Amino acid sequence: MKAVTSALAGGVITPGEAGTIAAVVDIFFRAIEMSDFERRSKEAEDGLSSNSGAAQRSGVGWSSQLLDEVLLQIRCSSSKR
Repeated sequence: MKAVTSALAGGVITPGEAGTIAAVVDIFFRAIEMSDFERRSKEAEDGLSSNSGAAQRSGVGWSSQLLDEVLLQIRCSSSKR
C-alpha cells in the first residue's frame, strides 16, 4: 500500500485508480487469510480425528477451536474498516 500512496502523492495515479488498486489488494489479502483459515481448520479437524479421544476428554472440541478462529477473523476484519 505504500507504493500506491507514493504513486498517488506523486501524481502517477488518480485517487480513483488508487481506490481501485487498494480494493484489489484488500480482496487479495482476504483471499489469502481465508485460504490460511481453511488450511488451519482442516489441520485441526485432521488432528482431532487422529486424536479425538484425547480432545473429548480434555473438554476442548474442534468446534470451540473453530469458533475461536471465526471470531478472530471477524474481529480482524472489523478492525481493518
